[in-house]
Amino acid sequence: MKAMRTVTLLLLLISIIATVYVFEPEAVRPAAAPSVAYKLAKADALFASAFKQFGSSRVALAQFKGRPLIVYFWASWCVECREEVKALTALQKRHASDELAVIAIGVDQSDRLASVTRELQISYPVFVAGQEGIELSRRLGNLLGDIPYTAVIDRRGAFAAQQLGKQPPGALDALAAAALR
Repeated sequence: MKAMRTVTLLLLLISIIATVYVFEPEAVRPAAAPSVAYKLAKADALFASAFKQFGSSRVALAQFKGRPLIVYFWASWCVECREEVKALTALQKRHASDELAVIAIGVDQSDRLASVTRELQISYPVFVAGQEGIELSRRLGNLLGDIPYTAVIDRRGAFAAQQLGKQPPGALDALAAAALR
């Protein structure tokens, strides 16, 4: 009798799962791709921002609108970030004729960022943002607020791609391709 109950409960459970799968397909479908308007609005958070560069007043990031853009959120203490600096510099050089811009937004203290920027000979613009930079990265899709985080903006000024964590081999080229579309 007990075995019969177990079999009946298992069959009931299987039928419930099958019913949900068949009659509610939107529950198992992936979400629709974001609209162009959404991607433009998302990137507007970046272009509405302004941050200091070392020893200067605040610089509006709106100056980068209309250019393909790789935005790299980093900190001086981040080992993975330090490892990616050379790859980002090389990427910008490879795509100089495409007007691809790489900018770094540091979520650290100015003096530490300046020291690492000199040490690693970072050639692209570095902005000092602190906690404000983490909040911006969240508005761009970095829900964890973790670093390194890379956001990609295309020529139209629309959010095009993102990568949280260290870039796997070839990922930077894929991100550049998304920016250059």
